[in-house]
Amino acid sequence: MSEAYQQPPPIPDFLNRSLWSPERWERHELRNKQAFERSRREINLVKRKAARELETLRIAKAEREQRRAANRQLKIDRKQRKAEKQADRDAVVSSIKLGHITLGQIAKATQRPPESLTRAIRWLLKNQRIFKASKRTYKL
Repeated sequence: MSEAYQQPPPIPDFLNRSLWSPERWERHELRNKQAFERSRREINLVKRKAARELETLRIAKAEREQRRAANRQLKIDRKQRKAEKQADRDAVVSSIKLGHITLGQIAKATQRPPESLTRAIRWLLKNQRIFKASKRTYKL
């Protein structure tokens, strides 16, 4: 092989740094610093944007969890009220079986408030589980 192919190609003068003047080196360093600062700012902007998005997602997740917890609590409360109403109805039917036929007698026998027993009696009358024997008395 010839010697020309073993040698690296010659570098043009504008790329040959050994020929640069001190002013040229200063401009080069200044541009490098500016480019570095610009890239660092861009990286920080991206990081802050990602942090804001993450915070937004965290807040949305917390709100979803709060709504879910509220819905769970509503469901528990609904089941509890339903169980209380059923217990009132059962208490009315069992006290009528024992011979307590007026609202006052039923309330005294069951130790429950008359308001909840009135609702239970209305439901039982509407669904024909009990009947009115007279104006204030009930029977099965």
